[in-house]
Amino acid sequence: MLRRLTCLLLTLPLFWLGCGRSYPTEEELVEDEVVRFNEAFEVAVNERVVMEETGIQITFPFVSEDNRCALGLNCARAGAAGVLLRVKEPNGEVTKVVLIIPGLVATPYTANSSIFHAGYYFKLLQLDPYPVNGVNTDPEAYHARMIIETDF
Repeated sequence: MLRRLTCLLLTLPLFWLGCGRSYPTEEELVEDEVVRFNEAFEVAVNERVVMEETGIQITFPFVSEDNRCALGLNCARAGAAGVLLRVKEPNGEVTKVVLIIPGLVATPYTANSSIFHAGYYFKLLQLDPYPVNGVNTDPEAYHARMIIETDF
């Protein structure tokens, strides 16, 4: 219970950081890839995937925050990164999900916490590129490896 509360408290600030940002238009999205539940898949910024069997559309508009300890630094804290997902149900209802991954973990990080949303468990396994000391990451260069599970 404490772990879920901690995850929720960490997720809320990342969600608010994403407020006010614009989402890609339909024309800006890359062609949809069909992915399966319970199998890891990759999605890049401005890419949309469709969940097989359900038609749920998941778009990755942007990284809401990336303060992971950069390679080449010694940090007091590992930091974390968060991605915002836009989830569109077949009935047209749209919701947002923020997934977080800690810094300085071996990836894919299968031990990461899941977020339960719309009857499924969303888990971020990896976010690349990893920050490097002195190098600015292009926001469009990010791609996330994740899994959406039907059973926990």
